[in-house]
Amino acid sequence: MDLGTNGTGIGQPVRRREDLRLVRGGGRYTADENLAGQVYAVMVRSPHAHARIRSIATAEAKAAPGVIAVLTGADFLADGLKPIPHKPWSPHMKEAQLTIKGDEPPFEAPHYPLPTDKARFAGEAVAMVVAETVHAAKDGAERVVIDYEVLPAVVDTIPAARQDAPRVHDNARSNVCFDGELGDAAATEAAFARAAHVTRFETWVQRVTGVPMEPRAALADYDAASGRYTVYAGNGGAVRLKNDLATMLDVPPQKVRVLMQDVGGNFGTRGMIYAEFALVAWAAKKVGRPVKWIIERHESFLSDYQARDLAVEAELALDAKGKFLAMRGSNLGNLGGHTTNFAMVQKGVQMMSSIYRMPAAYFRARATLSHTSPTRPYRSAGRPEVIFVMERLIDLAARELNLDRVSIRRRNLVTEKELPYKNPFGVEYDNGDYIGGMDLALKLGDWAGFKRRRAEARKRGKYRGIGVGNYVDISTGVPREKAEITVSPDGFVELIIGVTSQGQGHETSFAQLVTEWLGVPIECVRFVTGDTDRVTVGGGAHSGRGMRLGSIVIKKSTDGIIEKGTRIAEHLLESAAADIAFKDGLFTVTGTNHTVGLFEVARAAAERTDLPDDLRGPLYAACDETVAEASYPYGAHVCEVEVDADTGHVKVVNYVAVDDVGRAVNPLIIHGQVHGGIAQGVGQALLEHAHYDSESGQMLAGSFMDYAMPRATDLPNYITEISEVPSSSHPLGIRPAGEGGTVPALAVVINAVVDALWDLGVRHVEMPATPQKVWQAIQDAKATRTPKAH
Repeated sequence: MDLGTNGTGIGQPVRRREDLRLVRGGGRYTADENLAGQVYAVMVRSPHAHARIRSIATAEAKAAPGVIAVLTGADFLADGLKPIPHKPWSPHMKEAQLTIKGDEPPFEAPHYPLPTDKARFAGEAVAMVVAETVHAAKDGAERVVIDYEVLPAVVDTIPAARQDAPRVHDNARSNVCFDGELGDAAATEAAFARAAHVTRFETWVQRVTGVPMEPRAALADYDAASGRYTVYAGNGGAVRLKNDLATMLDVPPQKVRVLMQDVGGNFGTRGMIYAEFALVAWAAKKVGRPVKWIIERHESFLSDYQARDLAVEAELALDAKGKFLAMRGSNLGNLGGHTTNFAMVQKGVQMMSSIYRMPAAYFRARATLSHTSPTRPYRSAGRPEVIFVMERLIDLAARELNLDRVSIRRRNLVTEKELPYKNPFGVEYDNGDYIGGMDLALKLGDWAGFKRRRAEARKRGKYRGIGVGNYVDISTGVPREKAEITVSPDGFVELIIGVTSQGQGHETSFAQLVTEWLGVPIECVRFVTGDTDRVTVGGGAHSGRGMRLGSIVIKKSTDGIIEKGTRIAEHLLESAAADIAFKDGLFTVTGTNHTVGLFEVARAAAERTDLPDDLRGPLYAACDETVAEASYPYGAHVCEVEVDADTGHVKVVNYVAVDDVGRAVNPLIIHGQVHGGIAQGVGQALLEHAHYDSESGQMLAGSFMDYAMPRATDLPNYITEISEVPSSSHPLGIRPAGEGGTVPALAVVINAVVDALWDLGVRHVEMPATPQKVWQAIQDAKATRTPKAH
C-alpha cells in the first residue's frame, strides 16, 4: 500500500494544521482550564519603584468576605521554599566568552517570588490574596496594609551604573553585576592609531516588552495523598518549567506535572518561569484547593519580563578607501531589578562586527541593575541592538568619507571563499553567501530606482529615504532535546518532543519531517508536547533551537523506526534485511513487488508472537541528543520610508527581507515568522517604548494607550525572500528562521529615516523615531544650520 504524502514533506508550503482550530475558537489556553472547587489568586503589587517593606498587615484582608488566605514572603520562607532559579550566565556557548575583570564572579542575588526586605520595581508582587472569586480576591488585596519606607530609585541605564546610584540590592558593591571585556585591546589600539578616519556613534537602544497576545495565567492543584503538584501554565518549555518549579517548591521533579496546550506568544519574554507560577502551586497546597490566577494587561506592562535597554558607545576605524580596520566601544545593559539573564550583553557583544571583515576589535561589556522590571532575551537576545550599532556606524562612515553606502558594505562583507570565518571576538561563522543575500535584497527593493521615487515624493512635499542592512544571528539555547516516535497499528504516528509551540507552527512543520522520512500522510502524525508526564526531556522553544534541534532528533528517531521496521519486515517478507529498501512508507524486497506497509509492520510487532523478543511490542524509537554547536542564520533587509517634515510622521512604504535559513522545511511558515519579526522590529524602531519616569521610577507606558504597538496600517506589504545555502554546521543543512525578521529591522528603518532627512541636516534619530522625535530632530538641525543674528 502506497501511503502517499501528497506533497506535504520538507520544502512544501503546507498550510498550518492548527490554524483552523485556532481561528474557530478551538484553542485551549491556560485561562480555559478549570478544576472543580478552584479558588482565585490576586497579587498585591508595590506602587513604589524602591521601598523597604517595614510590615505587612493582613488581618483586615483575611476578614474580608470570601477571602481564604493572605500570603506573604515571610510565609514563603517559613515553609522552606526556594528562590527563582534564574541561571543568568549562559552556559551553552563554547566560544567567545567574556573575560570578567577582577577576582569576583558576576553578582547574583536570590530572587524570591514575594520579597521580604524591599520592593525593587513598581509592580513587583509583595503579597498574594486567595479567595472564592476574583472580585473577592481583589477586595481583599485592597485591604492589605503595607508600611513602606520609600527609597530613592534609579531607572535609567547609565545613571544606574554609577557608584553613587541607589543600590538595588543592599549586599552589592554597586549595581554593576559584571564588568567584562572581549577582543584584542592591543591590536585594536594599533589599528586605530593608523586609521585614516574614525566614525563615532553613541546610542541607547530603548527598553521594550514582548506583549504576547495571551496574558500570563496559571492554574495549580496539589494532591495531598501523593504529594504531587499539577500546574497549568503557558511558558517557553514544559520540562524547564517543571524543573524550576520543583526547585522552588523543594520537591523532586517527579512530584511536579506541568501541562500547557496552546500558548499565545512567547518571543523570549515568556521563556522562563515567573514568580506567580510557583506562588499558585504553593497556595494550592496551603489552602487545599486548586488555585487559578490570570494577570490583567496593566499588570503585564508592569511585571512581564522586558527587554533591550542597552547603552552603547562605539567607534569604527577605516582606511581612506573605506576598508574596516577595527572597532571598539562599550556596551552597558540594564537588567532591571533582578539578575534574571545576562544574554543581552553576553551574546550581543560577541556579534558586534556582524558579517563584516574586521581585523581587530575590543569591547567592554557591563550589566547593571536598576529599579525596573527585569529584562531577559527577546527575539534574538542582544543581536538587534548590536546590528543596529554596526549598520548605523557604516552609514555614518560612508557619509563622512563620501562613499556609496552599498559599496562600502560590499567592500567589507566576508566572502564565501573566506568562510568559515572567525570574527574578532572569537565566534566562527560556518558558511553562506553574504554578498549574494545583500544583492538580492537590493534588487527586490529596487535600490537602483530609488532616486526617481525620491524625486516624486519631493514633488508631493514628502522626504523619502532608503536603508539597507546586513545581519548575522547566533542560535544556541539549551543544547539537549529528545524525540520519541511510535507507529500505531491503527494508522497514526505519534511524535513526542520537548519543543513546545507558542505559535511557531510545530504541529505542522514537525509533522512534515515525519512525513518526509516515514512516508506517511501528514494527517496521520499526532504531535504531543507540553505534558511532562509524556515529555521527559526538552529545552522548549527559544534562541532558534526548535527546528534546529528538533529536526536532528526527529530524523534519528525515524531512522530508528526504519531500522527496526526493516528487521520486522525481514520476517514478514521472508527476505534478508540487506535486500529490503524503505521508501514512501513501504518496505520492499529489492527488484520485486513484494511489499509491506509501515502500519502493517507495526501491527505485526504488536500481534505476532513468533517475532524475536526485541522486535515485539510497540514500533518505537527515540533519540536523546545534546548539540552544543551554534548556528548562524544571516540575511539582508531594505527599508524605504516617507517622512512628513511638517509633522514628523514616518511611513514605511516598502520593506524587503532576504533571510537565509539553510533549508526551508515549510516556506509558508517561514515567511510568516519573518513577517512577525519585521513587525516587532519596526515597532521598536518607530513606536514601542517601555518608558519609566526618571524621577519617580513609575512605568508611564502601562497600557495600550501609552505603549504604542504597530497596527496593520503602519506596515506595508512585505517582500520576503528565502535564501537556502545549506548550513555546513547542521547535519540537515537547517538554520533557524524565527528571529531573522527582527535582527536588522531596527537598523534599516532608522537608516532610512536618517537618509530621508540627511539634506535637512539630521544625522541621527534615537528610537523610537516617533513623530515628535523626528520633528524635533528637524528643528534642531535647522537651528544649528541657521546663522545666528549679531
